[in-house]
Amino acid sequence: MKKEIFFAITLLILVYIFFILPTDNTDININGIKTLNTKDYVSLTNEEAEHIINFLTDYLVFSEEGRLDVEDRGFPKQFYLYDKDKVISLGKMLFLFFQRQTYEAMDINDPHYFIPKKQSFKLVGRASDVKEGYKLALNGNIPKKVSGMELQDFIYQLLVKGGSNFNYDIDNLNTEHRGIEIAFTFDIESGRYVSEASEVAISPCKDENYSLGLEEGEKICGNPAYVAWMSPRDDKITYTQYLYPQVSGILGFMEILNYSERYGIPTTNFIVKKDIVAFNILDTELVNKAKSLIKKGLFEVGSHTRYHTHLGHVDEKIAKKELIESKLFLEKFFNTTVSGFRAPYLSILKDDETYVKALEEAGYTYYSSYPNEGWYSGKVPGYQIVHKPWNMERYAAYITPKEFREMIGEKEYIIALDHPWDMVYQDGNVLVEDPELRHNYRAIVLTAISNGGIPVLLRDLKV
Repeated sequence: MKKEIFFAITLLILVYIFFILPTDNTDININGIKTLNTKDYVSLTNEEAEHIINFLTDYLVFSEEGRLDVEDRGFPKQFYLYDKDKVISLGKMLFLFFQRQTYEAMDINDPHYFIPKKQSFKLVGRASDVKEGYKLALNGNIPKKVSGMELQDFIYQLLVKGGSNFNYDIDNLNTEHRGIEIAFTFDIESGRYVSEASEVAISPCKDENYSLGLEEGEKICGNPAYVAWMSPRDDKITYTQYLYPQVSGILGFMEILNYSERYGIPTTNFIVKKDIVAFNILDTELVNKAKSLIKKGLFEVGSHTRYHTHLGHVDEKIAKKELIESKLFLEKFFNTTVSGFRAPYLSILKDDETYVKALEEAGYTYYSSYPNEGWYSGKVPGYQIVHKPWNMERYAAYITPKEFREMIGEKEYIIALDHPWDMVYQDGNVLVEDPELRHNYRAIVLTAISNGGIPVLLRDLKV
């Protein structure tokens, strides 16, 4: 009898260990659908899963609309998940697509999103519905047809909520290419600043709109090197949501923040004090979004002086004060650490050595200028500060996605330089509204990531 009890207890213990006790290697079952072994997958937050699906959705839309280069249209090759430093193949994106659709079909309120670590995928077979498609994907099989529809059409109609036949082939399921680092950097300012008074410049004292954010003692109207003057816009006006010239900065700033919100990619922003103060007056919620992204590590704050001051056209004491005071203001305003500096007009203070010494004394660890403006790329000899030069000849907003893709194959890294007004206005001293530009820049972001670009904050980019 004792022997029988002993065997019964032993059996119960073994059942508990092997079938009940959770371990790192336990299979998870969700409403009868067996998932991967826990050691073989990467868990995703709801937000991370949304970033991947948003990227896939927008890529399909931009392909269908013809905004991407011909060679890139169809499905993206891959996605970069910044928070986890993971390159995600198209196969894993489609795996997540079936997973999410299955959770929705089963009314699972608290979904556990994940993607496999090493699973490779092949396009084979068909599925009667998304749940069957998910079961196939768990074994590395992406169905060619779902619910009697070609997979391309099925995905497009569910993600884009309708539409026409999506006739692009699905291939490159297992590409996970880690390419060059790309820092998307922006000089956050209003209007198109010009470095001297001219027939196309507007004094900050023209009316209250142009001096919004300036205190009375800061309205220096006769010295455009200190409080820079701004160019006008053309007569055709469609952007009326905010005051001009702030509207040209705010609309673009919205776009810049959305890249982080929608895809989870980081941006580096060199901010003019005067203009961020004006933005905060006109749209406090927008500035609060930036502060939220800072907490998530997706938004780096750098200095662009207080008033968009030309460092080479003012007294040395004034220039040094701009370096120090702008950093202090931004750190307090955003509750963050400011490591980087970019000078308006890519100007320098007096000479290279005086400039570098002043930057280091002000507490910056790196600065970003044009390669020809400084004598060194990388750590400056004799100093702790690093020069990270902008290495494109043009603003990214005004090139094609194809040109940007070609740069990814040619350069060791990319530091893209743009302004908020680049998102919505044509280049030039007189601002001409161009709504297509915001689509063009988003197409560049989509292209860069699909082709192996690794978005990073500029402070983390190594040169």
